[in-house]
Amino acid sequence: MHLREGRNLFWAGVLAALLAGVSGVWAAVGERNLVTNGDFEAGAEGWRLTSQILTDPRQAHSGEKCVFGEVTAPNQAHFIRRTFALREKNLYRLVFWARATNRTKVAVWIRTGEERRNLAQLKNIPVRWRQCVVPFSVPHDGDWELEIVAPSSHGAPVGKMWVDDVALYEVELPLALNLTEDEGLSEDPALAVDGRGQAFCAWVAFENGRDHVRMAYLADPAATTPTVTQRWEVPLPEHTAVGSVALAGAREGAWLVVASEVGGNWDLYLARITAAGPSPVQRLTTEAATDIHPSLAVAGERVWVAWESNRDGSRQIYALQVTNGRVAPPQRLSTGDTSNYNPSIVAQESGQVWVVWESFREDNYDLYLAHFDGNAWQSEQRLTTDPRLEHRPVVALGPNGLWLAWEVVWFNGYRTSNTPNKRVLVARWTPEGLQAPANIWEAFPAWVEQPTLAVDSTGRVWAAVRQSRGQHGSWDVTVQVFTGSAWTAPRQLTSQPGRARRAPLALVGDLVLVAAQVDNVPGSWPNAEAAQNVRSNVVLSRLSQKEVPPAVPLQLRALQLPETEFNLAPLRAEFGEEAPRRSIEYRGQRLWLFYGQFHEHSDISVCNRRGDLCPEDNYAHERDINRLDFAALTDHGYNFSPHLWHYAGKLARWQHDPGRFVTFLAEEWTSSFEEYTAEHPYGFYGHRNLIFADPYFPQWYNSRDRTTPAELWAQLRRMGVNFIHIPHQLADTGNVPTDWNFVDEEAQPVAEIFQARGSYEYKGTPRQARRSTPKPGYFLQDAWAKGVVIGVIASPDHGGGMGKAAVYAPELTREAILDACRARRTYGTTAAKIFLDVRVNGHLMGERVPATEGPVTVHIEVAAPNELAFIEVCRNNQFIYTKETTGREEVLDFRDTNPLPNTAYYYVRVRLQDGEIAWSSPVWLVRE
Repeated sequence: MHLREGRNLFWAGVLAALLAGVSGVWAAVGERNLVTNGDFEAGAEGWRLTSQILTDPRQAHSGEKCVFGEVTAPNQAHFIRRTFALREKNLYRLVFWARATNRTKVAVWIRTGEERRNLAQLKNIPVRWRQCVVPFSVPHDGDWELEIVAPSSHGAPVGKMWVDDVALYEVELPLALNLTEDEGLSEDPALAVDGRGQAFCAWVAFENGRDHVRMAYLADPAATTPTVTQRWEVPLPEHTAVGSVALAGAREGAWLVVASEVGGNWDLYLARITAAGPSPVQRLTTEAATDIHPSLAVAGERVWVAWESNRDGSRQIYALQVTNGRVAPPQRLSTGDTSNYNPSIVAQESGQVWVVWESFREDNYDLYLAHFDGNAWQSEQRLTTDPRLEHRPVVALGPNGLWLAWEVVWFNGYRTSNTPNKRVLVARWTPEGLQAPANIWEAFPAWVEQPTLAVDSTGRVWAAVRQSRGQHGSWDVTVQVFTGSAWTAPRQLTSQPGRARRAPLALVGDLVLVAAQVDNVPGSWPNAEAAQNVRSNVVLSRLSQKEVPPAVPLQLRALQLPETEFNLAPLRAEFGEEAPRRSIEYRGQRLWLFYGQFHEHSDISVCNRRGDLCPEDNYAHERDINRLDFAALTDHGYNFSPHLWHYAGKLARWQHDPGRFVTFLAEEWTSSFEEYTAEHPYGFYGHRNLIFADPYFPQWYNSRDRTTPAELWAQLRRMGVNFIHIPHQLADTGNVPTDWNFVDEEAQPVAEIFQARGSYEYKGTPRQARRSTPKPGYFLQDAWAKGVVIGVIASPDHGGGMGKAAVYAPELTREAILDACRARRTYGTTAAKIFLDVRVNGHLMGERVPATEGPVTVHIEVAAPNELAFIEVCRNNQFIYTKETTGREEVLDFRDTNPLPNTAYYYVRVRLQDGEIAWSSPVWLVRE
């Protein structure tokens, strides 16, 4: 985990809330400071120091003494060390004060034996005292050495630093029962309690290369020392993968629904669960479509299931009921040709049913509700209209009505997959609209997501969320309670973090049960072998309902959110996202223009885990906001394990909408070796995105094994793999630039000329990437000048809509898109959907053909969503023709009457008045 400038204040606030309690409720249980002499008033007693103790009250933060150190050259450091007995089940919070000259940095590490973990990199320490807060947990009990590196000039400026008032707080957390005991890699828990107080938990476990659905049964979850009574595996048809599971309690026992992939088709399967175990599953859906994200409710003898399906060509919400084994026909609840996701369903014994989901309409994601009144489904009702994006609703019933929780996200500029702003909101539904407390916007800390809900018998609303540990960190689970007038402070449940997955709640007696996924996933793995050592479990925590104040009369008002300048509609219009699909005729064949991207990250990647969307929301934004035709998530190879690669594959498959939205299994082969030589002053190999046609491909590649690009290509060819490998960040010094000694027209047919960082066309180019190499040699024009034959695309890389790949292909399939890339029938745009058809002597962009005698004709057709400014023709990296123009469409022919006597390549650049750019792939006219 890395904490940047300003994030310490964020964590100070979060930890203060977690450990002290905003409302005084849930003050830390068993909190104690493990440090003695943290103010250094007794000198170095208890510490091991390489720096010195200063005795000067003018320089100390408090008292008379502090620690002082100075580094005067790169890669130097001073250390403050101490050993503590730390426990896996507890939470720790390191707090200290620091100030520095020259904005140097502090690093924090813990170690035991040969195991060493980085907890924080605190950069840019100011000249005035600043409080540094680092929350952490340890993977196992033991004696751990805490190391504060202060100051450090490893990747930071030299300077002086003062450190004082060090404390290490240990917080005891509620008892957590491990339900899964390291049997497979377990995630996606579902939880239910029946009318007899028995608890059932189900989850998806990855083991021996495949998914399993497993369960734990607790006959008495309220026992003083709860134990698992039985564990079962749910028998499913021979399947490829499991999408998700849902549980609902009945009078006795529970019902389970599973989304499972069988023979390439995603369907739903239902099972009854009793103390004796699961029944054989009953297949609920048979359509040749993706049926996914089931939600389950039970009312008497009726079992209700709501889910998401693409059977009508777009993502829609369906519901059905099962009564005594009889499956009623599905009912479509959502309307129109829109995208609808993530339904949540509840039911009453009276026969009433409610389903809430998210839908992309009118340039925004809002919440919709459908109500079954006991006889028929009523027309859907729109619940929200805020301009921000609303995702992942959940619903719960209580004595005071129907409650909803959901996520609200928005982004800066047009970085549609990078959301530095996230909130969780909770409100009550009434037929007149949503109601919420006045402080709804401040009820939860920032950077929480994936809410779940339960309402107790007195009407208090319990909400569990995932709390981010920082930009590069994982997620904790916290719980808050609304008593009717105010929310309590967050209570943290898990010392070990996990992924941003929901933590379901269930009520039994005076207890609240919370199931959560936790894991030991590090920031990255050094090689594929190390990635085999990941553990992921489901743990069950308990909270007493008596720990919070009693319910009071509700104090609610009509839902009101703060004003915002965020507005997606003009942005989508500016970039032409709803432009109709175009096509061209070429050599008797109809080629369609498809827009997509081959480079984007989700929260699987460590580099911006908190800001990047989860994979599903990432795909949704690309499908809906950017209206892309194809997309690939390219998380870093060093962040994958066998389990996460399997997960990425099944996500790509269930997000695939044939003929409408094509998804690729992919990774970023992040070959960054920052070992500097005269030949490679910025390191070598560089970053490339590896795109597979086969969404079931079983293997990923961690480039830290020092494989060269050519060795990887040879290996994949021996296996007969359909792939392409796309270099990006071509001339970037923030990462390693591309090594153009590795070229291959088939394996590496296109390069990413532009992404959110900027353009890599040439040194000094418009919209040049800020961290470009100081000299030419790595830009795309440099590669062409060396004789490299490679086409052009663009893609976002943490930028959402910032960068699009345009591809001409005869059909929208994975194979056709990759074939078109190998033919270099491609171009790139900064964000706008600019139509570009370029032909040189009649040859379509990307072709490599023999030159002929006489003038060269470049035919250009352009259409843009905004006003054109310049159309430019470049020959062998020299712009030989520029036309200033206006309007939004242009058709022209440029004749080069003095062509070069040697091999020449021509490409076209189009610039709009608003700064948007499109670049065609070149056409090479080859002279032997």
